[in-house]
Amino acid sequence: MRANALMGLTAAVLVIVACGGTAQAEYVSTLTGMSGLVSYWNLNETSGATAADSIAGDALDGDNPGTYSGTGVTLGAAGPRPSDGFLGFSPTNNSASFADDQNTKLQMAEHLAYAGAKDLSLVTWVRFPSVPTSSSDRRTVGGLQRDTDSSRYIFATALYNPTPAGLQGFMRRGDGSGADFTRYLGDVDAWHMWVLTLEDGQTAKCYLDGDLKETYTFADNTYGLDTATGLVFGADIRVSANRPWKGELDEIAMFSRAISDTEVAALYRAAVVPEPGTLALVVLGTLCLAALGRRRA
Repeated sequence: MRANALMGLTAAVLVIVACGGTAQAEYVSTLTGMSGLVSYWNLNETSGATAADSIAGDALDGDNPGTYSGTGVTLGAAGPRPSDGFLGFSPTNNSASFADDQNTKLQMAEHLAYAGAKDLSLVTWVRFPSVPTSSSDRRTVGGLQRDTDSSRYIFATALYNPTPAGLQGFMRRGDGSGADFTRYLGDVDAWHMWVLTLEDGQTAKCYLDGDLKETYTFADNTYGLDTATGLVFGADIRVSANRPWKGELDEIAMFSRAISDTEVAALYRAAVVPEPGTLALVVLGTLCLAALGRRRA
């Protein structure tokens, strides 16, 4: 009897540690352990109108909270979680869900600090329930944007059609030169990590789920990013463009440098695959529970 109780207690502790302790922190600890992280909005809030910046007091943008406006956003929606196959996140990780409303957005307090930047990275987690079926249906993930008639996306992403439909990154430099990446599509109704990087004002890259998808090289490294009029997510900065996001956003992070191919891959891996020690705990806990079940049977 005592042996059964001890085995049950051991199994419970191991499962709690594995599922609620070490594993859930791996993505966040990997992200926050990377140099150059200047803002991190985990979007874990369940109420209110503020998205907190977890990296306050840095030299680039300081404490840079975001503010939700409009009625088309729901806080506390499920973010990437172990139940989705992302063992590096908490089982209660949250996200912000946007309901395809052009008047709803998340806008960060600071954006001018990024003007002229030659080295920058933007990480965003996205989930979308469907893919646009026409060229008029464009959905803005967001980033640095400028309120002009054209070339609005300074360092930003949208989900576009026509064929091929997919996530598309955009960059604009101070001289007007730009990079419009090819569209890349992940599975519908699944979480994806999308990354944009710019290095030395010349080498632009985009990544999907840890994999490098495209590299664009500008003719020179004379110019940095153009000046944006807002750091906005969930909508096009120009309301009349009617390009709101439909789906969830989570884990938005900005770096003051171009993170490397290896770092991007490691970051995604931290979300999906726990460290060997954590995995061992999960397996051991599962075996203990199974053994206990057999003993009781």
